Amino acid sequence: MYNPINDRINNLMNQKQMIESQLQNIQQLANIPPININNQITPNVGLNDFNGKWVNNEQEARNMMVNGLPSIMLDRNDSVFYMKSLDGSFKKYRFQEETEPKKDNIEQRLDKLEAMILGLTNGSNINPKANKETPRKELKA
Repeated sequence: MYNPINDRINNLMNQKQMIESQLQNIQQLANIPPININNQITPNVGLNDFNGKWVNNEQEARNMMVNGLPSIMLDRNDSVFYMKSLDGSFKKYRFQEETEPKKDNIEQRLDKLEAMILGLTNGSNINPKANKETPRKELKA
């Protein structure tokens, strides 16, 4: 049985699918976040959970467009990264390597401890009587 409402619904659904397909193609070319049919921005579900890009220098980072999300730009040539907010503010940060302190061996630790003790005693011997030994009497043979 022919139902004109079902035909109209099918026609509209086909048009919706065609428009969504065209939107996906345009978004891939323009690299913008996906937009659903209600004009609400939906988050990109991909491998990256942030809006990051590689740049060659600070000037390139400053000129980078922010596509509705705060951006992080990593410099290829220096150990810095840049952050650009939606309000246009721009910040530069430097990466700093964190190193673990070296483990001292026992000899080095003893030397440090001895130096600390000598420093506390102003370089004088801790036992002043040790230097003033009583003279020994020599035995006559």
